[in-house]
Amino acid sequence: MKKKFGKKHGFTILELMSAVVIIGIIAAIGIPTMDLAIKKIRFKADSNTIMSGLRLARSEAISHRIQYGVSFDTGSNQLAVFKDVSSPDLFTFDLADSVVFLDTLGRGVENMTTTFDNNLVFFFPDGRASMSGNINGTASWSTDSLTSASVNISVLAATGRIKVDSLTY
Repeated sequence: MKKKFGKKHGFTILELMSAVVIIGIIAAIGIPTMDLAIKKIRFKADSNTIMSGLRLARSEAISHRIQYGVSFDTGSNQLAVFKDVSSPDLFTFDLADSVVFLDTLGRGVENMTTTFDNNLVFFFPDGRASMSGNINGTASWSTDSLTSASVNISVLAATGRIKVDSLTY
């Protein structure tokens, strides 16, 4: 009597090893690319936080009919939106002022500079800003090819308009 062997199902060790090697090659190529993409996303998120803080101060000033300000601490990359109640005529940020929003940048934007006097900008109840100026943020990352990013956000005093002038990677 003749034995019939059925078809064998499954993978050979050679096929499994080939699949593991292919997955390893794809992972080796993809992980550095993913790391850079995450850094760019964090940079854009920090840029959006700066924009949100400025827009929040302007909209609160218009809504509540009182002066609001934004303070930029360039040393620690912090941004504070506050209601200017202690001395609205002096255009300063005092401990008596009511902080509405406080955020520390740094996972994306590494260096922040402003062209505002004392790193402060105020928004009046009619939406105007105390002065025109720029907020500049930069970051650089060491990868296979050195990559850097920069953002330039401008505020126009006459209208209080806030816009991103440039965002580059």
